[in-house]
Amino acid sequence: MTVHLIADQKTAMLATSIIQFLTPYFNHIVTFLQDDQLVPTRPYWTWDQLFDVGKRRKIMNNQENHYYVFLFEGENEHNWFASLDYTDRQVAFVQCSYWEDFDISKPKYAIAYHLITIITAMKYFKHEKIPSKIYHNRSIGCMFDFTGVKSEVIYKLKSAHICQDCIQKIADQPFNKTETLAYLTSLKQALEAIKDEIFRINWHQIFGEVDFKFIVTEDMNMIIQVDNKLVPVDISNGREKALFIMLLKYKNGLSYADFEKERYLKEYLGIYLRNFVSQSSMKDLYLQAKNEIERKTFRKNLHALKSKINRKLNASISNYPEIQKQLLIDNNGNTNIIPLCEKKLESYHEDLIIRQEAC
Repeated sequence: MTVHLIADQKTAMLATSIIQFLTPYFNHIVTFLQDDQLVPTRPYWTWDQLFDVGKRRKIMNNQENHYYVFLFEGENEHNWFASLDYTDRQVAFVQCSYWEDFDISKPKYAIAYHLITIITAMKYFKHEKIPSKIYHNRSIGCMFDFTGVKSEVIYKLKSAHICQDCIQKIADQPFNKTETLAYLTSLKQALEAIKDEIFRINWHQIFGEVDFKFIVTEDMNMIIQVDNKLVPVDISNGREKALFIMLLKYKNGLSYADFEKERYLKEYLGIYLRNFVSQSSMKDLYLQAKNEIERKTFRKNLHALKSKINRKLNASISNYPEIQKQLLIDNNGNTNIIPLCEKKLESYHEDLIIRQEAC
């Protein structure tokens, strides 16, 4: 599915920003393209004028499974947030102005919400014979609420929900079930992200900074001390902990390419050997790693370890999101980094003691 976003002179930068926000959620499922030909801005549009913008771009492109959505500033004659063209359901518009009337501090995300709603309607309800059947006349917190009273839009933005009836209607359409499920999964993730962006509560501001220590013991157990409680950190012994220690040690982070360099490779293998391996030698581990590097599987294995670590951290310290943020392995460009504040680290393990003495 390819979606062409057409912008007027005031929405061009907004369209770019929305594409950047949505693309990671719909990667390989929806391709967003921004039309480089801007439309002159108007204070007021009839629906025929709005749909004509998309229809003209469609005629120029003329490809199946391509959809054309016009993002515009100004008013529209029926005062809708968005609509598809019921005579040509590959064409639609989304209004981008007047969100200040609803106390929405980040209108980009409310606009992105209506964009993915209208895209979903264009793709999955294009066979609906009666257009009004696409929407709920009474607001129930579903993305397909009609919201005749426009202020009620706040409820569906907060719910980030597509109701079971709408999901069933989509499932009953003649589309590939696997692709549809992948699309709906991406849609749900995007809705949740939009809700978080618009209504995120600053817990930090309300409760203050969480006081904690991340402790690495001599036998490489990892514990969080928070409010006089000790919370064990579920990272498996072996290569997982060896990788985590390496990233704790090098506070500026390491790329996968760095781990293939002699210095870091031998250090990583040394931590693994000293702490977790009893029936092998550095020579054996080194040859095995070199073989993986040659076969181009070494980086994939590191990436798999990183993913396992982050999944376990998400599960084991889910009650402490502020601490999670500091311990989850993040990407800074090509660099893997643990953004733990150094004053929060307390180590009794030889590898990290060496690091601290060297600083």
